[in-house]
Amino acid sequence: MTKQDTNQAVAVKRFWDAFKACLEENRVRPDHSEFYVKWAQTFVDFRPGKKLRDRSAEDIRSFLENLRNRPRIGEWHVQQAERSLKVLYENFLPGYVPVHVPASARSEPVVEKKQGRQSKHFRDRVIPGEVDRLFSPSLQALKTEIREGHNSLRTETAYVDCVRRHHIH
Repeated sequence: MTKQDTNQAVAVKRFWDAFKACLEENRVRPDHSEFYVKWAQTFVDFRPGKKLRDRSAEDIRSFLENLRNRPRIGEWHVQQAERSLKVLYENFLPGYVPVHVPASARSEPVVEKKQGRQSKHFRDRVIPGEVDRLFSPSLQALKTEIREGHNSLRTETAYVDCVRRHHIH
């Protein structure tokens, strides 16, 4: 394997890890997020050679219809795949910037919005999953404490989402 192949494999793994974290940020249970990632990967394989950003709504409809026609695929599988692609296109891809792209090379600064107004300060775009990668032990400790306190999954999700939104750079 060449160095370029290795770098590409690392970039692909980072992409899917970040997508998995984005799914969890969007209320997909951690024990289900791997299945959602698999659906998105299956969608990538469905139209090889066509970049994700270049795919149309028709590509998605065609993929979902193809799933419906497969044996042993239930409607709940199709719904799960559809939700995976919804998060991919509506939440993940619009904000995803590969880790190796420096902030100075990005096309425009991102203005942080607060309560419907634009704030006066700029900050680098937060890459989906960045907080999870940087603070994984702390987030895991928080989740453990919440679970040991016998709190609901919604409570855990709310606390973890709050930490993700208010992380310190």
